[in-house]
Amino acid sequence: MSHLFEPFACGQENGHGLGLWITYQIVSQLGGQVAAESHDGLTRFSISLPAGENI
Repeated sequence: MSHLFEPFACGQENGHGLGLWITYQIVSQLGGQVAAESHDGLTRFSISLPAGENI
C-alpha cells in the first residue's frame, strides 16, 4: 500500500504499474484526492474532486 501510487508499482504479473499513478496525477492536478483502503482482501479506491463554478 505504501507504494501504490508510484509509477511501475505493480502487483500483477502482466501489469505495467502505471494506471493508478496516472489516475493520481490527473486527480491531483485537478485539486482532488485519491484514497485507498483494503480490508479482507478487497481494496476500495475513492476519488474526490472539488466542485467548480464553471462545471
